[in-house]
Amino acid sequence: MRGGFLSAGKQVSAKVLGCETGSATNIKVGSSGTVNAYTVYPNVNLRIGFNAYLVPHQMYHTVFYLDGDEIIAGNMRFKSNNTDKYA
Repeated sequence: MRGGFLSAGKQVSAKVLGCETGSATNIKVGSSGTVNAYTVYPNVNLRIGFNAYLVPHQMYHTVFYLDGDEIIAGNMRFKSNNTDKYA
């Protein structure tokens, strides 16, 4: 998916999320959901439950999921940059 908005309850799987030019891409899954992609470009906004994370750099073979208030991607842990329960 290159730009736009995609929402799913449980899982989003894609070969590519975002694009080299940095077009805004928004992906949303439920709090027990996962997002996995072969390539994730910068400026992809992931929302898992009420937790959000803006991807700052290109990532490969990545699965994102929620652990408490942190979004996990491989061996990396990211604090949510938004816990707005009404988002």
